[in-house]
Amino acid sequence: MLKPGWMNRYLPAIAQTVVPDVAVAVGYLWAGLMFASAVVNAYVALTEREPARLPPEFGILGTRPARWAAEDVVRARSHGLTRNALAASHTAVVVAEPSLFALQGAAAALEAIDLVRTDNLRLRPAGIIVNKLRAQSVEHRFRCEELRQTYGELVLDPPLPDRAAVQQAEGACVPVQAWRSPGAREVSDALEDHLETLLSRKYGDGPLGVSTSRNGKGQV
Repeated sequence: MLKPGWMNRYLPAIAQTVVPDVAVAVGYLWAGLMFASAVVNAYVALTEREPARLPPEFGILGTRPARWAAEDVVRARSHGLTRNALAASHTAVVVAEPSLFALQGAAAALEAIDLVRTDNLRLRPAGIIVNKLRAQSVEHRFRCEELRQTYGELVLDPPLPDRAAVQQAEGACVPVQAWRSPGAREVSDALEDHLETLLSRKYGDGPLGVSTSRNGKGQV
């Protein structure tokens, strides 16, 4: 069992004197992360024996979860949730709502993808999906057109319509595909169209991919 101050052995004497409390806190945090990785590996080992425990998306994508190693713990601590996911991905979809900040948000997300590509050369943007679109809204139509003029073919069709069924399904803790209403079916059909499109694409392993430049002329 780890004791308070166990990490002091790895610190210079001046650090032990100036920030002893910080060293204790970091020690507990590190021990907690190591425990978390052990729990993840135990569950991954269980799914290897009982594949039915895996979420359905693993079967759809033909992948299996990997076991965590020490470097994964360090990566999780340093990247944060979004960058950690991008560092382990081949492609990333940007989701934008048709609002005043649609362009700004899409640009920030694409810049984050470009930043992570300095370490993960396989990563490239798969496209931009417009979410919660109200087709009767002049403002929404204007913002969608603004995205298309800026990013061209990176904006994927169809946009996801704004339907109360999404919030209703969320409140019932079920996927929207399981919610029985016309609005839910409309959203589900749009999501399935996007999934089919993304899975049908061929993504290489090299550093060249879809350009995130604002001219919208990137190629795979």
